[in-house]
Amino acid sequence: MSRKNVLSILVFSILVCGLFMRTRTFSAFAEDDVLTIPYSDFNSARVTSSTVPTFNKSITGFGNSETSIWSFNVTHNLAFNSTSDQGSSMVGVCFNDRNYTEGQVTSYSNESWFFINFYAWGGMKIYYYTTTWISVWGNSSYTLPVRFDVNGAVVTVTDGDGTTLSFTMTHGALYGYYILERAYTNNTDSASNVVTSGEMNITLNSGAVASPGFYSYSTLIDNFKNLCDDYVGYANGSYEVVGKTEENRDMYAFYLGNQSSREVIVTGTIHGAEWFNAYTVYELAYWLCTNTSDAAKALVNNLRFIFIPVINVDHFNVTRKNQNDVDLNRNFEHGWGGYGSSADPSAWNYRGASALSENESQVVRGVINAHSTTLVAGIDLHGLANPVWDKLNANGSEYSWIMSNYSSWCGVRGSTVWSSQGVGSCGYLIEDMLYFGNATSFSVELWASTPTETTVKVTNRDNIICMALAFNSRYGLAYNYTVTPEPEPEPEPEPEPEPEPLSNFQESFIRLFVPFMLALFCISLLGKYVGR
Repeated sequence: MSRKNVLSILVFSILVCGLFMRTRTFSAFAEDDVLTIPYSDFNSARVTSSTVPTFNKSITGFGNSETSIWSFNVTHNLAFNSTSDQGSSMVGVCFNDRNYTEGQVTSYSNESWFFINFYAWGGMKIYYYTTTWISVWGNSSYTLPVRFDVNGAVVTVTDGDGTTLSFTMTHGALYGYYILERAYTNNTDSASNVVTSGEMNITLNSGAVASPGFYSYSTLIDNFKNLCDDYVGYANGSYEVVGKTEENRDMYAFYLGNQSSREVIVTGTIHGAEWFNAYTVYELAYWLCTNTSDAAKALVNNLRFIFIPVINVDHFNVTRKNQNDVDLNRNFEHGWGGYGSSADPSAWNYRGASALSENESQVVRGVINAHSTTLVAGIDLHGLANPVWDKLNANGSEYSWIMSNYSSWCGVRGSTVWSSQGVGSCGYLIEDMLYFGNATSFSVELWASTPTETTVKVTNRDNIICMALAFNSRYGLAYNYTVTPEPEPEPEPEPEPEPEPLSNFQESFIRLFVPFMLALFCISLLGKYVGR
C-alpha cells in the first residue's frame, strides 16, 4: 500500500473517530446540542429535605465562554405518578457555574446556578440563584415574552406551558448540571417516584453577547494592560498582579496619573453578577489617557488613580458571591458582622466565617494598606439600583464639600446629579477604605437594569468623572468650573494630488534624449582611452 493511501486512511479514521466521539458526548458546544434525561435518571436522583443530589455531571465544553447568550428550549413527555401531591412533587435540572467533578455537589440549594423545574400538576418554574423565583405557571400567568433582570443577568422567557419552556440568559460560563426529583405524599417526603415514563430534552445554543460595548474578562484585562503600556509616558501607566483569588486566578491593579502623593482607588465587580461596572472602570481610565481636555489633563497631572476593575474574578458575570459563597462586600474588617450581613452561608449577604476570611478581601485590603499614607478618596462601583452615591466619611463637612463640588461639575458637564444617602456598617469595602486607608469613600450604584454601550461608556463614566473632578478640586491643584470644549477628532489629512501624466512630446523627448546623452558619454570615455 502506498504512503499516500496510508495517510488518507489515517486522516479518514481520525475524522470518523472525532464524529463518533462528538455524537457520544455533551461536552462540546454546537448548534442544537440536546441533553436527553430519561425518567429513570430522575428516579435515581430523588432527594428529600435532608439529602443532596449525587447524580451530577460535568459539562466541560460549556466553560469556554465568559459572556454569552445561552438559549434553552425544554420539552418533556414525562408521566407523573398520580399518587404524589400534585402541588409539591417535581423533577428538575439544575445547572451550576462551578467546575465541579461528577458527584462533587454538596447542597442542592447552594451549589446551583439555576433550576428548571416541572411539577406534577403541570406547572413549571425557573429558580434562579437560590434567591429569586422566575415563574411560568401552567399555560403561563404572564404575557409572553417576558423579561427579567436578575442579579445582573438578563432572562427572557419566550414560551412556556406545562410541557415546554423556552428562555434565554445573558450570563457567564456553564460547567455542569445535576438532576433531582422531590416526591411528596400528604405534604411529606415520599418514597414513591414522581415520574413513571418519558424523558426530558433540553436543546442548548450559545452565541456572543449582542451588545457591542461588552467583551470577555480576558479582553478587558488585555485592554487595560495595553492602555497602561501605551501611556506610560503621558500618564505614568503601569500594572501589577496584586494577589490571587480563591481559585488561584490573578487579581490586577492598574495605575494611571502623575501625582503619587494624592491617590484615588476605584474598584469594580466586587459582586460578580454586577459585571458591567468593570467596563465603566475601564472607560474612565481610557478617557483619562486619550482625552485632551483641560479636565482630563488636570486629573492626570494632579492625582494618581489605582484601578482594580474586577475583585470577584472567579465569578465575573456569574454570581454575586465568590467561590466560597461569601459576599465579599460584607467581608471587610471594619464593621464586620453588623446589621446588613448574615451568618447564614445560604444567604445572599453571607459575611464569611471571619473578617477578611477570603483571598479577594485580603488582596484588596493589602492594596489599601500599602497606599494608606497617600490615598485621598475611594470609589467602589456597584449595580443594580437607582443611581446613588452612598457616602462614608467621618468628617461631615468634607463629605458636604465634595458633594457640593460634584453637583457643580455635573452642571458644567451636563450630567444628571445622582442622589446620595448614608450607609450602615457591616464590613463594606468602603469602610476599610476610610478607616484603614484614610480615604473619603463612596459606594456607587450604577443604574442599568439592561446595560448598554451608552450607559457604560458615557452616562456612568461621565458621572464618575464629575466625582473625580470634585476630588481634584478638594485635594489637587486649582481647576475652576470652566470647561474647555473637548476637542473634535482631527480631520484626516488631504491626500497629496498625483502628478499629471507626461505629454506625448515629453515622453518622446525623454526616450530619445536620455539614450543620446549616454551614447555621447560612452564615446567620450572611449576616446580618452584610445588616445592613450
